[in-house]
Amino acid sequence: MARASEPRPAAVATRLITDSVIYVGATGISGALYLALIFFLTSHLSATQYGVVGVYQSTVAFFLTLVGLNTAGAAARSYFDGEEGRARLPRLAAASIHVSLLTALGLVLIVGAVGQLLAKTLSVGEEVLLAAVLASTAASLITLYQSLAQARKQAFAYGTAQTARSALDLAFSAGLILMLAATAENRIFGHLAALFVVASYGIYRLLTERLLNFTRVYGNHFREILRYGVPLTPHALGKFCLAAADKLVVAGLLGLEQAGVYLFASQLAQLIELGFGSLNNAIVPWLYQLLSDDEATQTRRLLVRSSLAAFLSIAAFSAVLIFLVFRYLESLVPAEYSGVAAILMWLIVGQAAGGYYLLVTNYLFYTRRTGTLSALTLLAGIVNLIFLFPLVNHFGVTGAAMAFAGTMVLRFLLTFAAAQRVYPLPWLLTLGEFFVPRSGRDSNG
Repeated sequence: MARASEPRPAAVATRLITDSVIYVGATGISGALYLALIFFLTSHLSATQYGVVGVYQSTVAFFLTLVGLNTAGAAARSYFDGEEGRARLPRLAAASIHVSLLTALGLVLIVGAVGQLLAKTLSVGEEVLLAAVLASTAASLITLYQSLAQARKQAFAYGTAQTARSALDLAFSAGLILMLAATAENRIFGHLAALFVVASYGIYRLLTERLLNFTRVYGNHFREILRYGVPLTPHALGKFCLAAADKLVVAGLLGLEQAGVYLFASQLAQLIELGFGSLNNAIVPWLYQLLSDDEATQTRRLLVRSSLAAFLSIAAFSAVLIFLVFRYLESLVPAEYSGVAAILMWLIVGQAAGGYYLLVTNYLFYTRRTGTLSALTLLAGIVNLIFLFPLVNHFGVTGAAMAFAGTMVLRFLLTFAAAQRVYPLPWLLTLGEFFVPRSGRDSNG
């Protein structure tokens, strides 16, 4: 008999469905706004200007691997450590903000010292690099707010921040381009302004909800978040090598115009990533609760069956998208972005592998095997860089997408093997049950 304090299964299922609808709805709205922004920018900016935006966004992605040192997750993870962990949470969150600001200051000093050389290498202005530091700082604060909202199962708060970020990004960027000039700089400033507005709102909400406490933040709080976050830095660097380094390589080898074409295809593919991420955000708190409460064989079989259904759904969804891309996309984009369909096909394959990856990586996060996850992601990122240069030289901009697809598949396979070691699931046994229903097996017997 269940304890009175435990939620009923029906209530849990209802809450999961409600949260899933909110996450998916917020992502759908954000995705629509993001798509509108992409087509607005491609219609107003040249491919070369769009290439400058791509360099900026890739630099932001790189700086995000260093700003905050991935400590936001430590504060969110403490929420699942019972009353003691929840009591520590406000000080851990405050310590995370301290780390973000200190690491951002360090990046400003580095950019000040070598920024001119980096800007010349990337064919952009030095102010683009400084804007990237500021943007990564604001984004790290937003990540902290959204991580705590997710941990506390506040899907609406998470979705509001996500939607507001996309809406403000579109409004500020489009407004500046239409009122001032169609330049990459105005797009960058619009993006930066949107991040700072949402980050300020997030910090305000954390303060009003007493989830930030800057008093009595001691060394042990910093040690706790750094023990969690620092081992994830190679993981973050690996993700950068997988998801953003290709744009810098394309810009360096093929020029800003080709980088702009590749950025356009990448941003369309990222809409798929947004969708997968929203579903993952809804599932993670409930998955953690399930893993902490029950390790019965039946539960593990349920996890496998659910994962297999998700694998098949992702494959079917990706196949339909590839068909639609080749059928319609080329007729919708300016002539200077021609050839984007072939690039996007490979990127869709890579994003499908990314969806598979999300289905297995949470077992490593739950068991705190962040060091293993970091090593695997960094390995995949290094493999991507190794193949990126020869493929780009041989196949042009399409080669970058091919490298991305191959290494995303590799990352999924490596992570699947690691997750199976730390949390074994009956894949082979359940596989037979999944494809051969019990009634069919009984009739054959």
